[in-house]
Amino acid sequence: MTRQPTRLVLVVSSDPTRLRAYGVMARDAGAYPLAAPLLGRAIALVHKVRPSAVLVDVGLSDGRGLDLVRAMRAVPPLAHVPVVLLGMCGPDERAHLPHDPWTHGVHTRDDAALGALLRDLLEDERDERGVRA
Repeated sequence: MTRQPTRLVLVVSSDPTRLRAYGVMARDAGAYPLAAPLLGRAIALVHKVRPSAVLVDVGLSDGRGLDLVRAMRAVPPLAHVPVVLLGMCGPDERAHLPHDPWTHGVHTRDDAALGALLRDLLEDERDERGVRA
């Protein structure tokens, strides 16, 4: 019997190609991807489903990925959910990241590297909860 993923990864991008690629990364990491093409939808979903992790582009058509991070860090049940902000380019952008161990700003669009980071974050989440896949 095939085991179904029990973890959700919210993937957020206004670019349909990236949204699909992030979904594949989540599935490859053993999680169920939940897609949101807009910041407003992502904020609503993150409060509703409380994902195990979030992959979000820095720039979205209706806002910034950092706005999602701030919304999550302001709510205790979401404050420790790992977030990977994709497309972080320079020190000015990085200066606005929250200084916590759950927010990761990355520049790479290397699918293998991002997939490895996501697997590591999900593994850390299992370790904290004492759950093994």
